[in-house]
Amino acid sequence: MECSLERELEESAPLQRADVDAVSIQRPIGTTVWPTASGRRVRHVIYSLIGCPPVRAATYILVRHTLDGDREVLAIRATRSPFPSVNLARIRRSGARWGATEVHLFRGSRSDEERRDLVSDLCRALGARAPYRTALRKTAS
Repeated sequence: MECSLERELEESAPLQRADVDAVSIQRPIGTTVWPTASGRRVRHVIYSLIGCPPVRAATYILVRHTLDGDREVLAIRATRSPFPSVNLARIRRSGARWGATEVHLFRGSRSDEERRDLVSDLCRALGARAPYRTALRKTAS
């Protein structure tokens, strides 16, 4: 249901800026809690669109920051493929199509049915294209 490079470095080679960025790019930028229509509050880990890691089973929210500092929910979806790289490609493609700047991931659902139910619950609570203010909590580095 939907709403709306790794490489080995030689020890003797000095790290280049691009190498450091490639190593740290998949770090989360924070966490946020999204409410559901059933009253649950679900904590999501926030990644930049390009920094989102490959995921096997997850529910995700594509989000764009607006000029006034709000977060606009663009799409709420669940992964469908058993292959993490395929899911990542779909996330990035959809995110680019919608103009997302962030991916909010939740990996706590145990089954496809739980993921579909969560997507439905989040869609009812958040709706499509509705701006929401959320508190961004930075993760400890």
